[in-house]
Amino acid sequence: MFEHTSSNEKLNTVPHTEKLQMSFLEAHRYALILAEQREMLPADLSLVPLAPKAFAKDVDLMPLLLDLWALDEKVRLALFEQLIALQEQKEASPISALLIAHCDIKQLSRHLSEIQFRRYLQQSGWLRLVDPRVWIQLPRILGAREVARLFGPVQQWSVCLYGDWIVTLPPAQETPEALKPLHLALRWPALLRVGIVNRALAHLGWLSYLQAQAQSELLDALVYQGQSKHQLFRTEELVAYACLGIHCGLAFDEHPIALAAIAGLDRDEPDASIVDALNEIPQEQWEIIQKETHSKMYATQLLLKANNGR
Repeated sequence: MFEHTSSNEKLNTVPHTEKLQMSFLEAHRYALILAEQREMLPADLSLVPLAPKAFAKDVDLMPLLLDLWALDEKVRLALFEQLIALQEQKEASPISALLIAHCDIKQLSRHLSEIQFRRYLQQSGWLRLVDPRVWIQLPRILGAREVARLFGPVQQWSVCLYGDWIVTLPPAQETPEALKPLHLALRWPALLRVGIVNRALAHLGWLSYLQAQAQSELLDALVYQGQSKHQLFRTEELVAYACLGIHCGLAFDEHPIALAAIAGLDRDEPDASIVDALNEIPQEQWEIIQKETHSKMYATQLLLKANNGR
């Protein structure tokens, strides 16, 4: 039906931001839509639910797949014009992702349904990978080999993240990273922390791809530290703890000022939290903590690279 040249030949494998144009949009045969985006699209579109068998009862929460090339030309062009206008206006998109895939919709829907279900030991869960905020975190957590499996028959997966369209391609299989798959025991808890990391990014106002890429690893390490070191389990506490530490590094709560604040916490109070104690530290003392722990942050980054996916 269409004779489009795949843009894979033109693009670097590093994810990048794309300014939408008709030629770019027309190269994509499929679109992914989150359940909450459905009402933003015409009601008569033919959409295929992407529901893993284990979540068949929750089909209304599952994402949807649209074959763009099967649409009437006027409908398709109107949708593309809408996407271009929304990007220019920095408004929310009715589409989560655009895919280039040279397979039929039945094969693609089966693949996309299966990869959303994750299992580890006696635990299982829904990997909300159609959400762009989750998708961009997965290379850091899963590693190149597993991310390549998620792509499957998809040659290009472009996501709309906070109004920007980010183009991602399957990772090269011959890279050293691809040959060293991360152990599932490390990946599983990191996947469970993705939502908290994204909430922390939103709380900090870091709503771009570059900011997410630069800060997610340290935020994740801080969330893990809050859980393992301080037994913080409520999402709001973990977000607050990570946001307090992000400008100082993992050692921020070992600074004498922070230790004194934590030591003054009334442990007999049922809702006592070290986050409340840390929030009592005046701004000028936080500046001291940041200055004196900043020199340790380089070592922190080396540690993170050594323990990626914890």
